[in-house]
Amino acid sequence: MYKKISLAVIIAAFSGMTMAEESGLLGAAQETAESAATAVEQSAENVMGAAQEDAQKVAESAKSTGLSDLDADKDGVISAEEAQANPDLAKSFESVDENKDGKIDAAEFAQFEAIQSPAPEGTSAE
Repeated sequence: MYKKISLAVIIAAFSGMTMAEESGLLGAAQETAESAATAVEQSAENVMGAAQEDAQKVAESAKSTGLSDLDADKDGVISAEEAQANPDLAKSFESVDENKDGKIDAAEFAQFEAIQSPAPEGTSAE
């Protein structure tokens, strides 16, 4: 009879220990998942922030290197009529206007200028 009770106590103690261990593992897994989710969110925010900064730099570069010179009505874009002041831009207006809205915005103009400008010596355009 004592053997049966001892065995029952041992089994009960082992079962309780296993559940406690499982509970601890579950908690650790949840913490790890939460940490990973936070890290992913922070990485996404960093990437979005960098992309926004890059877009602003492109727009600023385009404005400072000729877009404003061609933008006669100062609306922030170059119309087909305004593009006539630059023969190369006028010839390639339709291909430069990637979104086909009939206007060349700062990003489109910056791409046009990058293609028009030769790469500095010792560097590759690719």
